[in-house]
Amino acid sequence: MNFRLMRADEAFDQMEFIVRNHPEPKDELARALQAMTAALRTDADTAGESRGNGLRVAFFDPLVVDLKVAAADREAHILRVRLRAPLF
Repeated sequence: MNFRLMRADEAFDQMEFIVRNHPEPKDELARALQAMTAALRTDADTAGESRGNGLRVAFFDPLVVDLKVAAADREAHILRVRLRAPLF
């Protein structure tokens, strides 16, 4: 059974900003957004790492996504999207 994905306005704005202001890895970002959508639709309650109280952080390189999962309602609320910080 799939999860209903919901994006906070701020998260939508963050995704738009990332795509608009980082044109060079556009294919990579598109793949990450597709992977994020596919994974969260089916496995939002187990994607990434738990932070307690239904909060999770999931990694879809180069994106990091903060979300709140309401498993009983089968909803995943995307709260924040950002680029992964460089390792060095």
